[in-house]
Amino acid sequence: MSAPLLDVRDIEVRFDGLKAVDGASFSQARGTLTGLIGPNGAGKTTLLRTVTGTVRPVAGAVSLDGRDISALPVHRRARLGLGMSNQIVRPFRSMTVLDNVALAAGLDRTRNPLAALLAVGRTEQQARARDLLDLVGIADAADAEPENLPLGYLKRLEVARALALAPKLLLLDEPLAGLNHVEAGRLADTIATINQTGTTILLIEHNLSEVMRICGRLLVLDQGRLIADGAPREVMADPAVRAAYMGAEADAAA
Repeated sequence: MSAPLLDVRDIEVRFDGLKAVDGASFSQARGTLTGLIGPNGAGKTTLLRTVTGTVRPVAGAVSLDGRDISALPVHRRARLGLGMSNQIVRPFRSMTVLDNVALAAGLDRTRNPLAALLAVGRTEQQARARDLLDLVGIADAADAEPENLPLGYLKRLEVARALALAPKLLLLDEPLAGLNHVEAGRLADTIATINQTGTTILLIEHNLSEVMRICGRLLVLDQGRLIADGAPREVMADPAVRAAYMGAEADAAA
C-alpha cells in the first residue's frame, strides 16, 4: 500500500483558550476526492488552514507527500504542491480573467509578484491559462474583467487560479456556496472532472447532495473533532453524524 499524499496527525487549534480543532487526524491517498463536512462552526475551515499554513496549531503535524511541512510558511507549502480555492473570491479586478490565471501560472515559477506579472505576457503562461479556463468551463470569458462576471464564473475562476499552481493537492473551501441548483451541479461535475485528470482534492462543502454525489469518501467534523470517516451513504447514516446536524439545526431555530 502506497503512502498517503496528505497526512494530518493530532491537530489541535485554540482561539482565546477555546479548542477550534481537537485532536483531528486523517490521511488522504493520491488521486482521491474527499469531502470534509460538518455543521457550521465545526472547525472545518480552520482545519483546512492548518494544512495550508495560514493557521498554526498548538499541537500536531501535517505531512505532504511524505514530508513534514508543519513548520513551513504558506508559500513554501504552495511550492511543494498545495493549492487552495477560497470561499470568498478575490480576483484582480483590473485584470482580465485570462491574465488572472496567467499571473498564477507565473507564480508557479517565482514567488515574486513583479516577476510573475512580467511573466503574464509570455505565450507559455497564457496558453496554460487558456487550457485551465477551458477545463473549468469559462474559456468564453477569457477577455472579460472579473467585475463584469456572475458568481458562477468567479467561482470557476478561483478554481482555475488554484490549478495554475499545478498542485498535488487541491483544497476547495465551499466552492458551491451561493450558487443555484443548476450552477452547483455543473461546478460539482467540473470538480469531479478535475479529479479524474489526476488531481487529488479535499473539499469543504455544505451542499450535501452534491458532496455525496461526487466524493468517494466523507470526513465529518463536529465541535473540532472528527466523528466519522467513510463512504458517503454509510457516513450520513451514522447516528452521531445525524445528531450533529440535527443539533445544529435545532440551535439555529432556537
